[in-house]
Amino acid sequence: VSEDRVLTVGRVTFPSRILTRETSTSPHSPDFGLVMGHGLAEKSHDSDEWTALAVPAVVQSQLPLSSITYYTARGHGETSGWEALCDADPDQFMWPRLAEDMIGIADAMGYEQCVVGGESMGSSTAFFTALHHPERVKAVIMMRPPTAWETRAYQRDHLEKKAKQFE
Repeated sequence: VSEDRVLTVGRVTFPSRILTRETSTSPHSPDFGLVMGHGLAEKSHDSDEWTALAVPAVVQSQLPLSSITYYTARGHGETSGWEALCDADPDQFMWPRLAEDMIGIADAMGYEQCVVGGESMGSSTAFFTALHHPERVKAVIMMRPPTAWETRAYQRDHLEKKAKQFE
C-alpha cells in the first residue's frame, strides 16, 4: 500500500511516500522501518530512481520492516519551514543536521529502530544518522556515496555549474 503524506520535524515539513507491507505472512514490527533519502541533484523523493532500486531487495529481506518511508530532503522539492533560517543557520544543510532530519522522520513514523539509506547525499545522510544514533539504526544502505578528498573539488565545481542552471 502506498500513501503520500507530509511529515513534520521541528519547523520543517517533508513530503513523503510511505510504503506499507500488505501481507502479514512475513513477521514485521510496527516500530521498525526503513527511511530512505535521495541524491543532491534530485528535486524530491519521487525523482530518485536509485532509491527505488533498493525497495525490492529490502521487501524480500528477512528484516521485520513494517513500512518504507521515502522523504524529500530539506531544501529540495516542496519542503518548507527551512527558508527563514537560511541566513541565520547555514549549517542546516550540513550532514549532522540532515541526519537529525532523517532520524526525525523515523520518529514521526513511530520507528523505534530502523534501517536508513539512500543514494549520494541520501547515503551520506544515512551514514551520519547511523553515527549519531547507533542505538536506533540497525543497518545502512549506501548507494553511490558522494566523493571525498581529492575528487571533491571537481565534484563541487560540477555541482555549482548544475545549480546555476536552476537560477
